[in-house]
Amino acid sequence: MASNLLFALTIINVGAVMLTASTFSTLFMITTIVNIALALGLRQMQSWGRILTVARCLLGIALAVAVAATQGAYLDAVVTTLLLAGIALPILGPPRKAKSLVGAGLFTLGGVATVIALLSSLVAVG
Repeated sequence: MASNLLFALTIINVGAVMLTASTFSTLFMITTIVNIALALGLRQMQSWGRILTVARCLLGIALAVAVAATQGAYLDAVVTTLLLAGIALPILGPPRKAKSLVGAGLFTLGGVATVIALLSSLVAVG
């Protein structure tokens, strides 16, 4: 489940950059490669994939909260937390169907909010 969500996050991120005609920065490319590597590690049931994915999600949430605190991007922090918590939840602790469903639900909420914000910005700009 978490590997599929990481792949979905990568698709959302690449799509957002393409739709907004942003440039593919070096940091964006590194993040994309890391997400794909982690997703492949999870898919192969590698313990390093699970550990590093949880660490990546926690660091991402911490960074989003720090940015929100300093720049006032509170909605971005909420959406990032939904997406990353949705990825991390299914792989925390022993497997449970309920955790996977809640994780998928959180990710879906974050994904829908991302798509709505992206489409809103395209309509406002276009």
